[in-house]
Amino acid sequence: MNRFIIFTMVLAMLLTACATSRQKLSPQARVDLMTANEAYTRQNVEEAEQYYKLVLEDNPDYAHALRRMGDISLYNGERFADRTVEFNKAAYEYYDKSINVMEGFEKKKESDMADIRAKLSYLIAEFKRPGLKLRWNEPDESVFEGVLTRGDRRMAAVVERAWRKGATFDAWQNHFRRDAWQEAMAEEGLDPAFYSHRRRPIDELFPWEHIDVAVTRRFLTGDYLMSQRQETRIDCRHHCFACGILPKLKDLRRETPPEAWECPPVTSVAERRGKRAIELPVVG
Repeated sequence: MNRFIIFTMVLAMLLTACATSRQKLSPQARVDLMTANEAYTRQNVEEAEQYYKLVLEDNPDYAHALRRMGDISLYNGERFADRTVEFNKAAYEYYDKSINVMEGFEKKKESDMADIRAKLSYLIAEFKRPGLKLRWNEPDESVFEGVLTRGDRRMAAVVERAWRKGATFDAWQNHFRRDAWQEAMAEEGLDPAFYSHRRRPIDELFPWEHIDVAVTRRFLTGDYLMSQRQETRIDCRHHCFACGILPKLKDLRRETPPEAWECPPVTSVAERRGKRAIELPVVG
């Protein structure tokens, strides 16, 4: 349970980085927010909790205050052992609501570079705590990594052009030639945003579709749609969901010990039919 709450806390922290400045507060609530943040920094939990609650009275969906209230509830659960369950439940509810709020922002607006930098700044500031360490890449580099990983065969000409313009050791931060990549994309008539910042229809064919990964596209599509409905599956070691791996690797599966494969046992069609057969009573 504690691991789940910690995971939810970190996820809330990451999503809260989605430019909470877009959420509106009244002038008084902004003052309350500053007071709450200062008290939180001083580790004055009672004062911080009081003012974060005032912020949430002004805007019940203000993600930063929701997440901080989750942190405080989790802390109170450690302080008051007889009320741990109560405070852990409150922490989960605060984290869950903040995640839902920020996911709503993500669905409404694709992240541009300014938004990405705002999120990164927020995360850098929030991770300055004991036991937490944050590593990150420069956003410009990450965007072009995304372009290359999602690119189609037209990107081959872009790579050659960028190389001719001096882009050689671009994996090293101090050698990254952003100008060379931008010029190469423009000369080939391509827009980086087409590859890195575009929502794709669910039936779009991707450049890597010719690679057989055994798991079927139909299964992956179903998994994606389930995630949008916030649904999950049980562990497939206990129930097979026909993802496509077993039929594709059936020979290897039969040669592998069950404890190593960890999938449900493979049965023949005759065996499955036999299990479904109904035994009729003997009439004497």
